[in-house]
Amino acid sequence: MSSIEFPTQVVAGGADPVMHKAMLEREVAARIPAACLSVIPATGHLSPLEAPDAVAQTLRKFIATLAPVSGA
Repeated sequence: MSSIEFPTQVVAGGADPVMHKAMLEREVAARIPAACLSVIPATGHLSPLEAPDAVAQTLRKFIATLAPVSGA
């Protein structure tokens, strides 16, 4: 994962028993140089289905931090 050279948004469910926040911090976000971890409170492993508006808002905020790509 250390070879990923672009900004990456990692999303975790606050109540996910499978991929909990600490594991995602340690195993995913810490290994991607430009990763950002966000936690959606009171959601489990299926955060996009459980709280689609919160996940969309998280992704919108992340996308807004990215610089526009030249020529796009």
